[in-house]
Amino acid sequence: MGCEVRLHFVESGDAFGNGGRFQTCFWLEGAGESMLIDCGATSLTALKAAAIEPNEIGSVALTHLHGDHFGGLPFSSSTASSVAVSGR
Repeated sequence: MGCEVRLHFVESGDAFGNGGRFQTCFWLEGAGESMLIDCGATSLTALKAAAIEPNEIGSVALTHLHGDHFGGLPFSSSTASSVAVSGR
């Protein structure tokens, strides 16, 4: 018996927003859980544009500590009731 997991590319733009794209943000959902992989400074805007409710995201995993991958955490944590963050 398997569990369906979906990975959504919310955005994968560069650090400078070239071409009007948002910074890195992937949304992983499945088994009643929801998490972000990276949360660039423009991620909250990208999530809203994709009709993804930030308050339903339970955790955030960071791939590395560059601002375009974690710069949105202060904004996301102020809109979410609680967020668990993990990373190396």
